Amino acid sequence: MGAHPLPSAGEILAIRGAPEAWAWLHLGVHALLFAALSAILVSWWIRPGGSRLIPAPLLRAALGAMVFVCAAAAHGGLAMLLASVAPRREALLEVTTDAVGGAAGLVVWSLLHPAHARRVARALGWLLHPAVTAPAGLLALEWSATGSPFAAARWVAVATAFALPAAAAWVLGVRHGRYSDADLSRREERPPLLALGAACAMAHLGCLWALGAPSAAVQCAAGIALGAVSAAAITWCGLKVSFHVSAAGAAAAALLFTAPRGAFPFALAAVVLTWARVRDNRHTPREVAAGWALALVVAALAFGRMHTLVLPGLRSVAAGVGF
Repeated sequence: MGAHPLPSAGEILAIRGAPEAWAWLHLGVHALLFAALSAILVSWWIRPGGSRLIPAPLLRAALGAMVFVCAAAAHGGLAMLLASVAPRREALLEVTTDAVGGAAGLVVWSLLHPAHARRVARALGWLLHPAVTAPAGLLALEWSATGSPFAAARWVAVATAFALPAAAAWVLGVRHGRYSDADLSRREERPPLLALGAACAMAHLGCLWALGAPSAAVQCAAGIALGAVSAAAITWCGLKVSFHVSAAGAAAAALLFTAPRGAFPFALAAVVLTWARVRDNRHTPREVAAGWALALVVAALAFGRMHTLVLPGLRSVAAGVGF
């Protein structure tokens, strides 16, 4: 009798009843490796006394960032070449996990070097800004629903077009000094802009509904509209919700219903932002907790089981009144 080949680690986990455990562990190892890489690079970047070979801190920062990006890109390219199933989606997931893992490494390094923590927190607030995490999360949701990156990109472009008036108002307000800073740190500055954002989100939802867009696109638009309206109402009532945390958290929570592994980098980003927004004195722990709560509630209503009752019911009411 011939010798039986030894089972792989993935097969062992599958035999033990955990077929997804290996895939989740794979993402976790990626995050840990790139967290360590980013911590090493940032230690080299701001080393006391500089470096004999590269004395300029900005040049060291640029080279460190280049090393990190090249490592993530090389890994993503290799994964795309070796993967046999959905290579583009899997490679993009791994590269995204690598990048967010690097951000987590900066948090760990900052905890060990608190003198630099404020600067790191400020940088993470911009790197993981809602203008980045929200479109990325929407792309992941649409891609998981349609199976096509091109169809997903088209629906993200439509959503972005409807968000442009609010984005323009934000940019012009910051440029002309109507806001205290780009984060609108004072709560009383936020309600008018949030009301405009909610109106844009409702217009987006109404347009997709009227045009008979696919249910996945309408579902995502409904989640965006619900989140925008809720955030505006909560802020008007006196609580300054963290949009950084809620944007990343909502993407993670929604993806748990459609593509669970895709939620990993967004959940990790939300955890990183939880630390960053409080450490940068942009939000209190209560405001960050409100961002988490808003994200979870919106995702549950828009993408959980309740949406199977809510959306068809609304369609029936609209048909009944002749809309």
